[in-house]
Amino acid sequence: MASSIINADYPQSWGNKRVAVWYHKGPASYTVVTVASPPTGGDPVTDTEAGMRYFDYIDPGCSDNAQYRIEAIPSFGNPSQAQGAGQGGTQGSAQRSWILRWMVVSTGLEVAGGVNLSSRTVRLFGIGVK
Repeated sequence: MASSIINADYPQSWGNKRVAVWYHKGPASYTVVTVASPPTGGDPVTDTEAGMRYFDYIDPGCSDNAQYRIEAIPSFGNPSQAQGAGQGGTQGSAQRSWILRWMVVSTGLEVAGGVNLSSRTVRLFGIGVK
């Protein structure tokens, strides 16, 4: 999907992390998210479109016309299950891509499959590793 960094100040560093704010354009034909491990479908968003390497977290917000609320889902399930003490994982397992789930604000339901969202944009905020 097409995207654009909102200004030349991003990405930038916060201590040992990188942050970016950018616009992401919706897909021409949306695919409903399939709940699985890993989840599939949705609208993929990658670290490169934000000018970053890996994401620890994405804060999605609403579409430019406030019709859609966006949820960000790690592409490989919940990263907290792969990290941290006592969870059997290792540190540093940030992901390169996430899935955006587009929800209709007025109904609370996910956008139907095949809906053209290419005229909509959402401003995203991402945090990742340097």
